[in-house]
Amino acid sequence: MDTNESQFKVSKVTPAYWRLTFNNPPINMLDPQTILELQDLVSEFEADPQLKVVVFDSADPISSWRISMRRAPPRRRQLPPRPGIRPG
Repeated sequence: MDTNESQFKVSKVTPAYWRLTFNNPPINMLDPQTILELQDLVSEFEADPQLKVVVFDSADPISSWRISMRRAPPRRRQLPPRPGIRPG
């Protein structure tokens, strides 16, 4: 996938309901760019007081997202720092 192209398509169905479609061909593998994009999207969600529900779906009907969520390693307490940003 072109690094300038987002892995997520945001459809603002209503001001309170957004649909987020994950699309990272060929198998919707989570990668570092996915995490960076999700961080930005979560910031956008948090900044919108009208937003109440975000539904995630996949552009790939057989997505690795489901598989990787089942086999996810233990959660870290925080995400690694973003490139070029010093911890504050």
